[in-house]
Amino acid sequence: MSWFVQWRERRARRRLTSKDLFVRYEAAKWLLLRRGDASVIAVLLECLHESDYVTWPLICEFAAATLSRYGYQGPRPINGITNRLRKTASASQAGHLLRALSYLAPRDALDAIEIVLNRDSTYFRVDDANTATGAAILPTFTGTTGQYVRVLAARLLGDFGNESSVNTLRSAAVDADSQVRAAAVSALETIQGRSAPGRPEAQQP
Repeated sequence: MSWFVQWRERRARRRLTSKDLFVRYEAAKWLLLRRGDASVIAVLLECLHESDYVTWPLICEFAAATLSRYGYQGPRPINGITNRLRKTASASQAGHLLRALSYLAPRDALDAIEIVLNRDSTYFRVDDANTATGAAILPTFTGTTGQYVRVLAARLLGDFGNESSVNTLRSAAVDADSQVRAAAVSALETIQGRSAPGRPEAQQP
């Protein structure tokens, strides 16, 4: 082992006790992915539980992605992430939390999107849905499950007239997976039906 790698490892282990959440996360990620040290998984799980309102969703996503890459199969704090998702009024934060759920448990990510869809329309501000911040709710998941989550997220933003969401749904309407196609077609009918002639306009929050 080179002196540089030894130095990096010593530094990472010192940083595991840092007060800065991101510093702790970076140290644990390096030790897990570069050194294969599973003892630091506890630190990554702490990152999933961190209570800081501003940085927690982002670090939560990062930690979940790292655990997923390592092939972690242990307990997952799904309820805690879902509860935070219920409470946040930020589309950007919700996007991070949904991506974290997709890494930890794709089925729960779908359930969480459905929770959001069934909430009061004031859950996301209308201006959020038409900005880059609002677009963060469109997760760039891969695979069939990920595409289905993306469709549900697009439906949520599409309810507020977000054009990029409508484009996402149009693409998904010809997807090879029948579940994705059905969800996309249904979402398009719902969104476009609200502005069709002879139909009442959607009530704004």
